[in-house]
Amino acid sequence: GVLYVRPPPEQSDKLEREFHFDDVFNEDTAQERIFESVCRPLCTHVVRGFNSCCFAYGQTGSGKTYTIFGPNHKNASANECGIVPRALEFLFAELERRHKLIGTNVKATMYVSMVENYLDQIYDLGKAVQTSRETAATSTVLG
Repeated sequence: GVLYVRPPPEQSDKLEREFHFDDVFNEDTAQERIFESVCRPLCTHVVRGFNSCCFAYGQTGSGKTYTIFGPNHKNASANECGIVPRALEFLFAELERRHKLIGTNVKATMYVSMVENYLDQIYDLGKAVQTSRETAATSTVLG
């Protein structure tokens, strides 16, 4: 689809802007549908040996974290999982399928990074995990 944004009449010197999009989801859209539409094609691209990026953008509180990860509770059902758990499940299942199909070991290396853009600053979310692991590995427990 295409969305046209026209400037208000008092800003007639500005040009109309055109935005292209593939799909639109509302708050009732199932997580599976979002994964199938947005992320499965990216995962298939990865399995073929290419890089992929899935980018969630939107206003604070609009559901980005929920869409990416799913609900923040331990009793979440499989239907509620976000696109990251679904993508990992898909990728590892595909590696297992290829291993069985080929009959030999399939060697694969995946690098995953997560960054956050907040107030025009980029934060490496994986760095916090790495730093806490390094701290834990070098900490001395007394007692």
